[in-house]
Amino acid sequence: MSFNYITEFDYNQIRQTIDAESTYLAWRRARADLLEVRGTMFWREQDGRTYLIRRSTSGAQKSLGPQSEETDAILRRFTARKERAQDREKSLRAQVDLHRRMNRALGVHRDGSVGLRFRAVGQCVVYGFVGR
Repeated sequence: MSFNYITEFDYNQIRQTIDAESTYLAWRRARADLLEVRGTMFWREQDGRTYLIRRSTSGAQKSLGPQSEETDAILRRFTARKERAQDREKSLRAQVDLHRRMNRALGVHRDGSVGLRFRAVGQCVVYGFVGR
């Protein structure tokens, strides 16, 4: 017979759980943002003109037009957006790893068979418990 039990968390465990969840969700959004700027852009010389080329992750290439102020701006925006997305994802990945270690140290680390559930109103936690 399966038996349900309740383990009460102290304030630090609850706060850590909320912080870890918030960081994890931010990291997932950052990964989604990073997927939007997959591939690369580069200049290619062809028939005496220079064209901006977008290469997808599958290797498909598409010309975005001859070199101009507009295509220069497109490349600058793409490069800046990609760098920001990579930096944000890397930073949040490091924070998620830190929270994983903190969860383990505070005893809120659980294996896949045990789910951590908590009820929150905004950022104010009403209670937290572990159910099996």
